[in-house]
Amino acid sequence: MGWFLRRKEENFCAPNHSAARGGVFELAALSGGTTRRTVFSMSESELRPKNGRKATLNERACKRPRTEESSVNRSGSEPSINGTGRRQSSTSSSSNGVKVTCAEVEFVLKCVKKNQEPYMQTEWRRKPWSVRPYQELETYQVAGDFGESMDEAIIEEGLRTSLEGDLDVSSQLANLSSMTNVMMAVMPKSLKVGVDVEERCSWGIDCFTRRAIMDALRCCPELTTMGAENEKEEDVRSNFIERRLLPALNSLGESGWDIFEAVRKVESDAQLEGDEAAVATAARLLQMMERVERAHTRSKGASGRKKPIPAAQRAYFRAHPKGQGVVCIRPGGLPAGCFVAEYLGELYTPWRWFERQDVIKKRNPDAALPDFYNIQLERPKDDNMGYGVMYVEGANKGNFASRLCHSCRPNCRTMSVCAERRISNALFTLRHIREGEELSWDYACVTESEKEYRAAVCLCGTAACRGSFLYYANSSSFQEVMSRDHNFLDRSAILLRASTEPLLQDDRNRLERHGIKLHVLKSSDKGEEMIPEWLMKWAALVLEFIEHEYQQLPGALVKKAKAMPELQLVYGNDEESAEVEAQGVLANRLQNLVVTLDKAKYFLRNQPPELRQEPPLRYLTDKEVLEQLWLGPESIAVKASQAVSDFYSKRASSRTSTENRKGSYISSEIASFVEKCNPATADEAREGLKKVAALLRAAGPDHVALHDLLLFRANTHCLFTANKYVGITSSPVKLANEDDPKSSPSGGKECDSLGMGSKPAIRKAPRKSRLSNVEAKKYSSEFIWGQLVTWYKQTIYNPAASLSADRRGTLSLPVVDCCYITSATDGTYMTKQRPHMLTMIQNKPDGLWPTGTIWSFRNTGKMYGSPMHDRAFAKSKGELDSGVVNALLEDLRDSFDGNC
Repeated sequence: MGWFLRRKEENFCAPNHSAARGGVFELAALSGGTTRRTVFSMSESELRPKNGRKATLNERACKRPRTEESSVNRSGSEPSINGTGRRQSSTSSSSNGVKVTCAEVEFVLKCVKKNQEPYMQTEWRRKPWSVRPYQELETYQVAGDFGESMDEAIIEEGLRTSLEGDLDVSSQLANLSSMTNVMMAVMPKSLKVGVDVEERCSWGIDCFTRRAIMDALRCCPELTTMGAENEKEEDVRSNFIERRLLPALNSLGESGWDIFEAVRKVESDAQLEGDEAAVATAARLLQMMERVERAHTRSKGASGRKKPIPAAQRAYFRAHPKGQGVVCIRPGGLPAGCFVAEYLGELYTPWRWFERQDVIKKRNPDAALPDFYNIQLERPKDDNMGYGVMYVEGANKGNFASRLCHSCRPNCRTMSVCAERRISNALFTLRHIREGEELSWDYACVTESEKEYRAAVCLCGTAACRGSFLYYANSSSFQEVMSRDHNFLDRSAILLRASTEPLLQDDRNRLERHGIKLHVLKSSDKGEEMIPEWLMKWAALVLEFIEHEYQQLPGALVKKAKAMPELQLVYGNDEESAEVEAQGVLANRLQNLVVTLDKAKYFLRNQPPELRQEPPLRYLTDKEVLEQLWLGPESIAVKASQAVSDFYSKRASSRTSTENRKGSYISSEIASFVEKCNPATADEAREGLKKVAALLRAAGPDHVALHDLLLFRANTHCLFTANKYVGITSSPVKLANEDDPKSSPSGGKECDSLGMGSKPAIRKAPRKSRLSNVEAKKYSSEFIWGQLVTWYKQTIYNPAASLSADRRGTLSLPVVDCCYITSATDGTYMTKQRPHMLTMIQNKPDGLWPTGTIWSFRNTGKMYGSPMHDRAFAKSKGELDSGVVNALLEDLRDSFDGNC
């Protein structure tokens, strides 16, 4: 759930559009409600023919020229209609006596050319996806590949609850949309396949086709008589699509790709019902679609004005397969609040589930989307054991619930159900579902991959369609506060605090408040042994940020909307909607925190006993700091002195005797100072580095790089290192043939790593893996550090590798050896790299220092810290900014005659 600002990108638009695509945006509400978006309007001048111009394609198809009077009604953009309901102009008629005018066709063509809604760009598939069979389950089953032996007991324990249900659940079922858990004394019986519902191939339309149909329906005056009193015309058109056209598509079986045939089905069904308005609307819509497609085909060079065009050449009105779906077949339909089924499947703990995702992605790295039928099973927070997360995989074993398709405006929703002292996920209907209507629910999945987000074109066809059935984790909702108050340095400061500060009662209270209790805090399935206190402290500090984000996010979103006038009609000053989005982000953060804790527990329980309680970080002692800054043979001061000496000796032959004497003097002065100075404390060593930097500044711009490095080192006070864990390798992941993308050419439904999707996966040819042991995952010794500072992401295969990059310049300062390479002394660093570096530190202090510069980061001493981290650390503790970073940047800019 979240707000996201979406630009109508080129790969989302229909082909051969002449309209400019830049600068068109929409902001969609990710809460499952009706998506609001700005819609362009057609002006009179856009439809009126210009004197002396050539006839349009559609006018030529009508075999008669159009005049200014016969084009549009001057009072608006819709085609003109007379008192009897239709204009008197050039027309074409159907067998039902319905007439479509050239002006109406021209109007729809104009709309189609302006249409920039998301469009399925892949080759148009006109046959269903292969059906994936599954073994029917009557209850949850621990997955055969569940991981370690203790995980089986953890899963079984996670299904039990202390909460008791209520015999009378009518009040709960009446408020499903506002509830997260349902308490029932007995689990109801599921709907029966073949009696109440039916599994069948499901078809859908993308936002582009839906918009094109909506525009065509604007020219169907009969439709206005079909709505309820005071119902908006836009809603009447949407209901025609959702209640008539989409069910008709799903009744055609393998021919569901043919929207034209579906409209004929709507017309014939309406005739049987005696609904003359629906008959006329369907007949008019069919004519409109045929003529618009024919005009498009003729514009591509095809011949023939009246002949039906081949279906394969249709460009604007297409239906696509979604995979297996579930349709209501019960006479009279299903009432609101009806229990559909438990969402059954194989159960995994979080750490093992994401290992499987890593393996599958490694085996098929070119797949646009993975295909799974999975869902999170969340424990209720008020249970005695507390909140928790497990993953249900329904691809190979489960029930029909895992075959429901996604919809951005669903008629069902999933709920955590507590019944008979057992926790389950179950589906309930949100409203009355008519016979023939497809059952659907909002998958509410969040992806961390922009590639997955763009490939996940939604086909639900509803008015609330967001265009993609995935939410993007880098959208405004997820990053608006985090990027400002919880960047890499902030997260590193939290981990350092957790590693060095005691667990307080306030921390325990915060964990309790969010439901982080025994289920999450137990380190294993044996007894009451708890995870290390430093890990509890870390979770409490992260929860402190999550609470802060929840408070700040609604105001930040509304403020951003006010600052973007082009989004005012979409977003506006809607504080209530922003609050809903903040709740969705809060739920997502809590899930990711619990998943990260489970990964950390798995890693720590596989460490030697003496390391299981050790925190990942510790402060360097004063003695260790002295050793690294000044007294050790490989210290910063010793290396700096040697580097200056080497610089002058290597250039002696190319310099004058005067220059050599000056260089020898500078080198000797620095070497003498380093040798004679004997600091007793770390602070004295820092002062010594500042004096060496002053000598280098006086020596000239050749030494600017070393001068800068020494000042960064001298102004860093919080220095720490990493405790050494042992790298581990997990047990191999065993994939069934249906799970393995290399052995399964067809799949089920697309999904992201945190949930399910809505159509079969789009695949490229599998590429042979470069990994020799892809089934088993290796965890490096720095896994804990890397995972905990990226706790809000779960799809990073090797967090330690990402950590190594993120530390460049932010926690790991450069080494002395690179300060006298050619580009450091020829002016490249002084005039180009240095100004950019100082500006970046000023504006984005948490940003990693870019590659391609003079700096090298071989941190052999494993000493971490920087002035920027010092500031983040103080902020994390609620202390005021000391101003060290700003003073340092000002000093650097003023040095060397103000060249920077």
